[in-house]
Amino acid sequence: MCPIAGSAPATADVIGGTIEGQIAAVPDIGRNERLRLLMITAERRAARWPEVPAAPEAGFPQLVAANWFGLSGPAGMPAAVAERINAALVAALNREEMANRLRDLGAEPNRMTPADYTALIRADIARWGRLVREADIRPD
Repeated sequence: MCPIAGSAPATADVIGGTIEGQIAAVPDIGRNERLRLLMITAERRAARWPEVPAAPEAGFPQLVAANWFGLSGPAGMPAAVAERINAALVAALNREEMANRLRDLGAEPNRMTPADYTALIRADIARWGRLVREADIRPD
């Protein structure tokens, strides 16, 4: 595998025939008429591209790897402060224009509690850490 310095150069290489395909953020590919989305690396199809299968239904459940966004604060942040921030974030995600913007980017609004968010981070660290160890991935 040859590392490429980002999604835009990789997209140009796919269009130019230098490489056969790529895994990239959907907005980078989804609006490009010279490329075709083959699969979304999420549990379910994206509302923005309902015709594109999700990884599990395409036969690749191990490729579920969705992007996510979150807010984090310093260790030891008082729970009451985290709850207030979370309430403001959920209120923003409940606004139709915010939800639609996220869907336009290929993501669904996810209203998590601080505990759910912490669990998500821990699960990702465990999953990707195991993959890095098993594949013996090392920085160049």
